[in-house]
Amino acid sequence: MDAYRISRLARVSAEADLHLQIGDYAAAHVELIISATQLDGLYTLAELSEEDLDALVRERLDQGDAALSALVESAVLGRGPHTEDTDPLGYAFALSRWLELKRCAERAPVRRRDAVAMIDALFPEPARHSIDAWSRTLPYRRIDIDTPDARDLHWIFTMTPATHYVRATPFLRAIDDAVRGLAGDDGLTLMRAYIYAGGSADIYRAHRDSDVEADLTAIYYPMKWDDHFGGELLFYDQGEPRWAVAPRANRLIVFNGAREHRIGAISASADRSRCSIVLRYGAAAGV
Repeated sequence: MDAYRISRLARVSAEADLHLQIGDYAAAHVELIISATQLDGLYTLAELSEEDLDALVRERLDQGDAALSALVESAVLGRGPHTEDTDPLGYAFALSRWLELKRCAERAPVRRRDAVAMIDALFPEPARHSIDAWSRTLPYRRIDIDTPDARDLHWIFTMTPATHYVRATPFLRAIDDAVRGLAGDDGLTLMRAYIYAGGSADIYRAHRDSDVEADLTAIYYPMKWDDHFGGELLFYDQGEPRWAVAPRANRLIVFNGAREHRIGAISASADRSRCSIVLRYGAAAGV
């Protein structure tokens, strides 16, 4: 039997019948409550020393995850009894998932062109597929505009409060980590987080996300998208389109928020919405 102990949090034992032991409490059948990918994430987490795990937890607390304080104190750092409000299993999944995706993103090569950074294959394909499925379930509202004088509304789902939403969602936290790594995290502050869902009926205008050259915009594409569907991200120079980036699946793009850009026309042949997950940052160093 192979056993994996995750700090004071949990122990995963792998036999013909998998089960998970949470502290001194009852074991649960892993196969009924987690996927193979999540189990891999727990194994990845188990490779950390107790000191490294505690350091990760303290980092999350220092950055404002106040809602996790009671859980972390009791379930991870061993500083108190378990309560009905603690969920060590859920926290183990979230922490291990974030760590797994963060490590994958750190290994992905970065390409740069014209002050734009781009990372392909940011996450493992199963993770990308899960993010895509999640993006299709959101309650989008047709309320967004490109410029103050625009009359053409776009479908958007806003993640608010942005910082809490991103930190509480493993794949968003991993995207945030990747952006901060590219920027050197020089005063980088997350300002907004949202998701667009565009179709062939939408009209897009050239615009800037910020008037400050040091601000950043990060865009991640979770959906599979054929090139002939259009919807390229067009970058402008002195009012003229300069070059384009295709919205390909699992691609992360980071650029200065003051850079003029727009979404190209989407073909009526597109069989689904063009989804883009956008994180906007203030007071950052250029990439």
